[in-house]
Amino acid sequence: MGFFGSKKCASGFSSSSTAEEVTQGVDGSALTAIVTGGSSGIGIETVRALALRGIHVIMAVRNVAAGNKVKEDILKKNPAANIDVMELDLSYKASVRKFASDFIARGLPLNILINNAGIMGTPFTLSKDNIELQFATNHIGHFLLTHLLLDTMKKTAKESGREGRIVNVASVGHKSTYSEGIRFDKINDPSGYTGFSAYGQSKLANILHANELAKRLKEEGVNITVNSLHPGGIATNIARHNGVLNFLSNTIGRFFSKSLEQGAATQCYVALNPQVQGVTGEYFEDCNISKTTPHGRDDEMAKKLWNLSMDLINRKGSSGFSSSSTAEEVTQGIDGTALTAIVTGASSGIGAETARVLGLRGSAILRHIANNLHANELARRFKEEDVNITVNSIQPGTTVTNIFRHGGIFNGIVHTIGKFVFKNVQQGISGEYFSDCNLAKANDQARGADLAKKLWDFSMNLVK
Repeated sequence: MGFFGSKKCASGFSSSSTAEEVTQGVDGSALTAIVTGGSSGIGIETVRALALRGIHVIMAVRNVAAGNKVKEDILKKNPAANIDVMELDLSYKASVRKFASDFIARGLPLNILINNAGIMGTPFTLSKDNIELQFATNHIGHFLLTHLLLDTMKKTAKESGREGRIVNVASVGHKSTYSEGIRFDKINDPSGYTGFSAYGQSKLANILHANELAKRLKEEGVNITVNSLHPGGIATNIARHNGVLNFLSNTIGRFFSKSLEQGAATQCYVALNPQVQGVTGEYFEDCNISKTTPHGRDDEMAKKLWNLSMDLINRKGSSGFSSSSTAEEVTQGIDGTALTAIVTGASSGIGAETARVLGLRGSAILRHIANNLHANELARRFKEEDVNITVNSIQPGTTVTNIFRHGGIFNGIVHTIGKFVFKNVQQGISGEYFSDCNLAKANDQARGADLAKKLWDFSMNLVK
């Protein structure tokens, strides 16, 4: 470990111990493990070490091509390795749900879950789900993943008679969190935001999540342990979003850091070593039980975080749908066979998906007016005429289409369109603005009645 020596502690292992050393002699041939972030850094070594012990390892990775490359490299040296690669973007709840659904559909057992992936030191950014990116990726994504896979782990533990283990890879960086620990009312507040404090907050959340889940499972009498850990200082690409820190980590930092083999040791130890049998709700460092800050031992903060996290993973608007809802979901059970539809721009992007789903429901009437003022004025006129036609405008959300084919990148998504056309909860609503399948608020200009009338007159002159 760089220039520094090491001293073995109670476990017999230390900062210089490797993943292979701490799993020596363990037969994992009957076990299945999921490792998030298995395509880079200590995730690669964790996958390699577990596979070496005969474990069926599922690499949950954002970049499938990179994951497959890691798998190929491991297989070259260990042809018997049993490794699968599955896509997972922890910053996006829809991706986490799809991963969990796909894994469960395989009918595999799950003995070990290592929540390893993470990002560090990003500038203030919101995820696709409108959650601060580090909190979303490092905590909420793993919290949701664990929640969705927990029943499978409980079933596996019961049927196999073997203890299940959940491992949250936290960091000593939890000490750098904000003074209040978790900024419960300011998770998405850019004021006072710093990349390192936000990282520390997310790592503290990993610890508190492990503590609270360990407590709950123990009360249920479930044979699953949950622990968190600090892997040590390692030169990896975790700080890839911060140029200066990434440079320092991969240059000067290499002289003071653990190797990847040493960095992966603690999580492999907690996940597999017999010494950890029955140990739960603890924090480890250098393959030994260690001590967190007072925040990391705050039971009330852990409960409050649990409640906040449950709210964030289940959060939907008043309609019962959210940004992760799909066009098929919001039109489920609708019979549109007596209706006729016109969809402009139906040959590409969200238009193609809209046409597909309307066709799936038989057919449908759709007048898609994206311009707020036009929709508002037409809705007002129809209402005055007592005509049974509603007109609404939408913000479809962000996705990759060819809408900017004449000079740029993204926009669109379909589910809001299908929502306001089909669902009975929208019956009779007109002149409104929707986002993520729920009523939303447009800016002041978009709600200007006089401006809408002026635009109407101007547009009528242009089309004459």
